[in-house]
Amino acid sequence: MTDQLDNETDKSDRGILNLRNLVAAVSEAFRLHYRLLVLLMAISFSGALLFVAISKQSYTATAVLGPTVTLADTTGASSLQNIARRVGGGLLGSAGLNETFNEFTALLTSNRLAGALAQNPAVMHEVFNTQWDDRNKRWRERNGVLDGAIDTVKRLIGRPIKAVPDQDDLLQFLAARMTVNAALDTGYDTVSLTFSGRDETTNLLTLILRTADDIIREDRRRDVAARIAYLREALLNLTVASEKDILIQTLSEQDQKMMIIASDHRYASTYIDPPYTPIRPSNPNPYQDLFIAMFLTVGAWFGLVSLARQRGRVHRYLEWLAGRRGRRETAARTSVRHDTQMDPKRMAP
Repeated sequence: MTDQLDNETDKSDRGILNLRNLVAAVSEAFRLHYRLLVLLMAISFSGALLFVAISKQSYTATAVLGPTVTLADTTGASSLQNIARRVGGGLLGSAGLNETFNEFTALLTSNRLAGALAQNPAVMHEVFNTQWDDRNKRWRERNGVLDGAIDTVKRLIGRPIKAVPDQDDLLQFLAARMTVNAALDTGYDTVSLTFSGRDETTNLLTLILRTADDIIREDRRRDVAARIAYLREALLNLTVASEKDILIQTLSEQDQKMMIIASDHRYASTYIDPPYTPIRPSNPNPYQDLFIAMFLTVGAWFGLVSLARQRGRVHRYLEWLAGRRGRRETAARTSVRHDTQMDPKRMAP
């Protein structure tokens, strides 16, 4: 037990000594070579500012959506039911909830939505604007040297070569740039989209949400219209009064649904917070980039200073940059190290 405590104490002491040695080494390096650190900081700061200036800016638009309030939603849907709906549904999750909003949320990341958006040329031209020649109103030809090299690699690995972007490319764009986060406590969904241009990002997210809403609205319109047509035809052939009253009541309910489908501004969801893009770009982030640049600069500086103990071109340059005091202290330290290696007895205190 005593040996174990001694070992733990030794490890703790070694850790403290190592930390102290590191702090001492950094302090000595800064005292001798602070000029090099200032020079590298200036270069790194300028490079980071140049990177931020030439980087292509991107913006992130967000929208908070919730289910539409219908008669079915007022039959006791609670937060507990919302949680059940999110984590798997079941009898508890399906009672009294707007399942249309579930379909809308799932549609936002679906191949069907990408296919509907791909049918809109304006969307394809905006999303893949680097491949669209707006002056000549056509897609750019892939006849460059880089394009040829990329196509060759695709042939070797069995990838398809496309002359123009298609639905699959748009689906990949949405998967990489758009996220849907669901809040379990409120039942609301936050949709985010990252794109270039502040107004373009807001307009594109608005169009995506409207297209998804229109898809579900058209599905409901088609289903309700088929039910109404069937019920009207069935009423013509009924003679039993009780059955006829039931069909009339059912037909009235379907007519109400058709009225809601045709009249509501948004059918599958409602805006809690409409799409909005902040004026500040989400990328590049100047503060984050400058912090990373400064951190890497300090690491590179300490690595270069460590090379000062070795003879060579870097050693001579660091000595010149450190000034007379640095050269004297480096020479004295080198002389002591050389004498110690020649006579080990001089290592004793």
